Amino acid sequence: MSSIHLRDWTTSKWSTTTPTSSNLRTFSGKSGWGFNTYIKSSVLEASDYLKDDTLLIKCTLWVKCASH
Repeated sequence: MSSIHLRDWTTSKWSTTTPTSSNLRTFSGKSGWGFNTYIKSSVLEASDYLKDDTLLIKCTLWVKCASH
């Protein structure tokens, strides 16, 4: 599972609406996964999430390890 949050530079709070995934995925060393789109550039540039060309992102991943 995962979640992605953006930092609002005006309020110092993290965004609450994020794309999340509750599906477990198994990754090999060569595969990847992600979101094709997250936010439009024009929306990001007009928001309080971008300050001095800096975007602060908090990504939380839950990792399930195989038992031995």
